[in-house]
Amino acid sequence: MPGHLRRTEIPMPRGITIGATHYPTKEAVRNVCRGIAQRYGIGGDVTDPIDDAFCRDLLERHPEYDLKRGAGIAHFRVIAHTGHGRKKHRDRPRAARRRSG
Repeated sequence: MPGHLRRTEIPMPRGITIGATHYPTKEAVRNVCRGIAQRYGIGGDVTDPIDDAFCRDLLERHPEYDLKRGAGIAHFRVIAHTGHGRKKHRDRPRAARRRSG
């Protein structure tokens, strides 16, 4: 029957898992990012271990994670960012790369 699960199918939970935490929607993840940006302000380094762990876990999901990680992540800093074709400025945590060598 259309719209019904077969007995062998297991329904997948909706939402996103970042690290060990499950978020019901992408908007819930965005709200965590907004909270981090608000706590530290533009130019602020993310210092709380829980916030840092969230940023690291979130970054691991990026399709270009290896490129972005480079030689390693020293810390995260909140920057004003205009991207992805959006016209308004957004504040968000960004990774500061370790210098190699």
